[in-house]
Amino acid sequence: SLGWRRALLPLTFVSATSMLLGQADIVLLGFFRAQSEVGVYGAAVRVATLAGFGLIAVNMVASPLLARLHAENSRAQLQTALYSAARLALGFTVAVGLMLAWQADRVLALFGAEFSVGADVLRILLVGQAVNAAAGSAGAFMVMDGAERQAARKLGGVVLLNALANLVLIPLYGMHGAALATAASVALWSVVGALWVLRAHGLRSSVF
Repeated sequence: SLGWRRALLPLTFVSATSMLLGQADIVLLGFFRAQSEVGVYGAAVRVATLAGFGLIAVNMVASPLLARLHAENSRAQLQTALYSAARLALGFTVAVGLMLAWQADRVLALFGAEFSVGADVLRILLVGQAVNAAAGSAGAFMVMDGAERQAARKLGGVVLLNALANLVLIPLYGMHGAALATAASVALWSVVGALWVLRAHGLRSSVF
């Protein structure tokens, strides 16, 4: 019971900071740019998340297996499972992402003809989703391993960098700057998680 209570605060922080990572760009863009641009950017963000469903689904399915193999100290099988999860997630993300990138203007035009100007924004965000998928189930593994506090600290740092990058890039490049800051932040969080798994357990969560 005590261990569960100790894990609750960092888990709550992880959830809250994850939400901030997903919303800071939209909020800050609203301070510097017109609402029409915020609307276009918001549509691009929603479409880009479609490519990220693969990793979410893989994490939901793989997490119980990873937890069992980790508890059994089956390192070889655990490494195989991590690699397979990353390949599945990346395969889905790349397949969906390439299709969305190819038809970006037409897909966004479904929200209205004026939304098609966000095609390049969507493509930038899709790159971040691809890097996130390539890192595999690193974030889920950290929480499963009881490293909630480390995950909370690392994610908090990424959120702070994301906010700073948005503050610098949005005044210069508008919604494209917001997309660059967000894609880079998502990619950074993914790489940080993968490096933690490698250093803490000698396991590779990514496809590399």
